Amino acid sequence: MYVGTLVCLLAALLASKADGDCPAREEDPHHEMLLHMNLTCASDNSYRPLKDLATAVHVRLRFHLNYMTFDDDKETVTVSTWVEFNWKNELLAWNESDYGGAREVQMDSQAMWSPIFTLLNADVSVYTPHRVYTTCLITSDGAVTCVPLFPHTGLCSTALRNWPHDRRNCTLYYASWMQTEDKVNLSFHEQDPLVFQEFQSAPGWRLLDITHARLPGQRTCCPYKDPVLSISFILKREAAGLTATVLIPSVFVVLLTCSSLLLTANLKSRLSLLCFSLFGHFVLLSQVCFLLPTFSSESPHILLFLRASIFVTLLCVWETLSIMSLIIKASPAPGWVVRVNGSLMDGPARCLVISEFGVCASGEEGVVDDGRANREWTKFANIVNSCVFSVCVLLYSLLIFVYFPVDSS
Repeated sequence: MYVGTLVCLLAALLASKADGDCPAREEDPHHEMLLHMNLTCASDNSYRPLKDLATAVHVRLRFHLNYMTFDDDKETVTVSTWVEFNWKNELLAWNESDYGGAREVQMDSQAMWSPIFTLLNADVSVYTPHRVYTTCLITSDGAVTCVPLFPHTGLCSTALRNWPHDRRNCTLYYASWMQTEDKVNLSFHEQDPLVFQEFQSAPGWRLLDITHARLPGQRTCCPYKDPVLSISFILKREAAGLTATVLIPSVFVVLLTCSSLLLTANLKSRLSLLCFSLFGHFVLLSQVCFLLPTFSSESPHILLFLRASIFVTLLCVWETLSIMSLIIKASPAPGWVVRVNGSLMDGPARCLVISEFGVCASGEEGVVDDGRANREWTKFANIVNSCVFSVCVLLYSLLIFVYFPVDSS
């Protein structure tokens, strides 16, 4: 018991000694502390900082853009931005001579009024309206400058019609939430409203242009009647890799299908070449489906092109099988077949008929009687093959003109 009492006495003695070592606090704080205390007492974050409440708080903004990312599956765009806010707080002005010539002071934005900055077309799953939360700089005339970092995630619909040479126009709409124009008036800075010298575009995209505007109310994006600030990003997909893996192979399978029609129909190599071209179409379809975003408001033209090309290739397969059956026919050709052969093969049109052994065939040239094939059926097969070849070339020319993606830039 005596030991415990002794320990308590020693602890009390040391505590009193420690208190005696601390210097006495000055009664009058220095000017910056006094200024900060007075500003904290004068400010309130629940009402607008105006002496005349009939006027509006004019808030000017400057956007320092950092980088951008895309989520193709969710159709959203995320932009990281330092947003510079400037407004005047009439309740936080002071006379510099009263505070030792202090011209400016730093203050937390939570301790004073700040606009509720809102992205109107935001992804609501990751964004809610919020105030400015950062450390702000206040000058003696009441001018407030706050520069918080905002990662804004907005909606940006994908338009894949011209994929992989597609473009995107993503527009973000900003406003002061639940504060009308006659209360809080948002506007861009007159000089350099957008600073994007060090802006990093989304991977796989090239920035073409950035525009800004102050738009009137009644926007289609949201039920907001007051003016809003908009920033539009126009980007173009970097399509060099996709061109090498999708577009060039698409042209190759088209040439493969057309060139197969120039081969001899009774050879198995022609049918094998068409089957290989058909297999290449399905491989390309699986490649495109793997590379394409999951959702889009438009069907990519490259899919429509490959779909139509598959039908053309199937037509060529059916035509090859039909010609093979015509060549091996042993029965005499009917009269209309003989008349068609005579009118075409004996006239100038014979130069348009592709024979099995040459481009220009007369009535007797280019046809070999091997003891199995009827000569008239072989001539007729060459005419049909030439017509199908011409139709395929015409169809592919039309498909390339209508559906094949091109780089508009």
